[in-house]
Amino acid sequence: MRSFTNHQSSVQKGLVLSLTAGLLAMTGCSGESAVSEENVASVEQAFGSASCGTAAADQTFTSSINFTSGYTSPSSYNTCYRGYVVDVNTLSSLYDWYLRARWAGPDLTTQSACEQAWGSAIFYKKVNGVWVDQSGVVQGYGTWIPAAGGLIAHCEVPDLFFPGTPQAGADWRIAATMRTQYGGATLRPIWFQTGREPS
Repeated sequence: MRSFTNHQSSVQKGLVLSLTAGLLAMTGCSGESAVSEENVASVEQAFGSASCGTAAADQTFTSSINFTSGYTSPSSYNTCYRGYVVDVNTLSSLYDWYLRARWAGPDLTTQSACEQAWGSAIFYKKVNGVWVDQSGVVQGYGTWIPAAGGLIAHCEVPDLFFPGTPQAGADWRIAATMRTQYGGATLRPIWFQTGREPS
């Protein structure tokens, strides 16, 4: 079963954090928990649709990204303002169930680290030789799952999907970033995958 990010709530949370940072900066207030140098840097260099749509890809695949192992980015990247870009040319009809970008960084073992973990992705299709944004900016945060029913507490990491079914035979692009906090400068690796419908 597909799991899609709650885009609206994530965007709202991001806007609240950005507004808080801006207000504190204007009033000269300081507070480590509310504003960080990472958030200020993110305002100056925004990860977005235009910059990632014209960037050269970091990795290119034909037909699919290996369904079993996927592809994991390095932990440091800086394409389109601290993003990482993967192209999939001529997407196979065997792997057109979903496009995915998932947190591949270290395990998040505390509730605080989990809930601050943030990821963002943009999904494009090539139309007349140009990468055209098909999703807008999709965002997600880690979700802390408390211990219950014999299960140990754990973090469900940011896991972002194209909000639809990608067209087979088309060229697709996934531009993504994973960071320790919203808009932060500390990057984490990203796991990319094209999905195959369960048999």
